[in-house]
Amino acid sequence: MRLRTAAQNLSGSLEAEASGGSGHDDGTGRFGHHALLDSTNEARRAARTVRRTWTGLLSESGAPPVGAAPAPNVRHGSSPGETRWIPVLAGPPSEPLSSPRTGQNGRVLSGERTDLGDYLRRQRAAMCPPVAPGDPRVRRRRVPGLRRQELSEVAGISVEYYTRLEQGRAVRPSREVLQALARAFGLSGAERDHLFRLGGESPPQIESPDTVIRPGLLRVLHALDGTMPVTVHDGRLTLLAGNAAASELLAPLTGGTGRYARNIAYQAFTAPGLADLLGEEGAELFTRVAAAELRTALSRYPEDTHLRGLLAELGAVSGRFRDLWERCEVGAWRSAVKRIRHPRRGWLHFDIEMLHDAERDHWVMLYTPRDGA
Repeated sequence: MRLRTAAQNLSGSLEAEASGGSGHDDGTGRFGHHALLDSTNEARRAARTVRRTWTGLLSESGAPPVGAAPAPNVRHGSSPGETRWIPVLAGPPSEPLSSPRTGQNGRVLSGERTDLGDYLRRQRAAMCPPVAPGDPRVRRRRVPGLRRQELSEVAGISVEYYTRLEQGRAVRPSREVLQALARAFGLSGAERDHLFRLGGESPPQIESPDTVIRPGLLRVLHALDGTMPVTVHDGRLTLLAGNAAASELLAPLTGGTGRYARNIAYQAFTAPGLADLLGEEGAELFTRVAAAELRTALSRYPEDTHLRGLLAELGAVSGRFRDLWERCEVGAWRSAVKRIRHPRRGWLHFDIEMLHDAERDHWVMLYTPRDGA
């Protein structure tokens, strides 16, 4: 009843406003200047009246305002049958407005991926336009770098999709798209890895270890010659370099010949002087570690022909390797204490530490003497 009365009051108010302030025709079919002002004021008063009356209707009926959704759990008032509407935000109530939604792996699921878009824009701005020197089009560019259309053509993706990436509206760029963008921008390994992480993907692994040691690392290796033995091997377990102290200490392992002679796993199962160098217990542990490390290397480079050939060769020449390979052990030893027979000083204990150059997949092995030698 109150709702009907309020509606009648609303209608009466509007009629009173219209009849009390209407303009008059000046004989030309147009309203005069004062009549136009009066009409404008009447419209404003009518709008205020509508808002006030509509608010009253909401408070009496319990209906929700425009844009509000009914609460999932409707609350009831003090009197039976009375329903109260509660405006709520779309989405889970526990989800904060300032936090983007993420998946189980931390991937951003909402459109708030500003970091990726900013990174793409900055890389695009740093690129040189693909035009000849002196071309007048260079002078007409209002922003530095490539246009989106130009960049998308270099990367081989649509300009619409690239625009969505920059604007944060593309939620899940594929690894192929990220790799194409990395090539188009000419990113370094570290920059490419950063791009993949911004895109919610793990960085790609290198296809094969680098065969060249960084010059700075070589200088460090030789500078430590009078302090400790140091070796460098790659992710295939191939020995790349060693200082003079390492060559003297590990001479029984490095006397072999053939394609795999410099591979640590091959040395572990074929070197005749292994037991004299490490002792029986040390030799058994070394072969076990070598087999496990070889399995790890193959999991990292499953299509590597060198490693596949090494696996076949060891399986053919070593029964000990075949037994250990059947155990399917996978290892990653990074720190150890070894007892090694020095050719001039006898048995010595060394703290072994391994440092990894991930960009080239090189491993630096430091032999720190424990005996003060």
